[in-house]
Amino acid sequence: MGLITSSQINGRLSHRIAPHIILRRALIVTVIAGFVLTLSSTIAWPDGLHWLRYATFFPALFVYMSTAGFIFPSATALAMGPQGRIAGNASALLGFLQFLISGCGTWLVSALHDGTARPMATVMLVAGAGALLINLTMAQHRHEDAMLELSKTVAADA
Repeated sequence: MGLITSSQINGRLSHRIAPHIILRRALIVTVIAGFVLTLSSTIAWPDGLHWLRYATFFPALFVYMSTAGFIFPSATALAMGPQGRIAGNASALLGFLQFLISGCGTWLVSALHDGTARPMATVMLVAGAGALLINLTMAQHRHEDAMLELSKTVAADA
């Protein structure tokens, strides 16, 4: 539900806001949700307050998964945009890397399994923080002028 809704919202927002801005903001929300997930699964809740684990964990999980509706399309559009003639090869490589990384994440959660949600939440936090770090370091100045022009064009069209 959250993934589909956020994808629909992203489609409407992309006419007014450049994809690199949507992506950066969604990654920040992902890291915050991942932190809440990790914190919720790590805290030893006192007797009588165990319900707080569920009241914090599941909404954070919903928010984390919902941000995928902003991240996947925006990141794909930004990655595929400059590919031109080799778009087919680039798309195949992108799909391969997505499956490879998700498979490694799944294996890591299984390897760290301890009977709690802590390994899953930790891997999710590390994945979100890693994606944000990559975005902050590698995409900071790349195509900055082109993105500024795109933002102006998108704003003018709205």
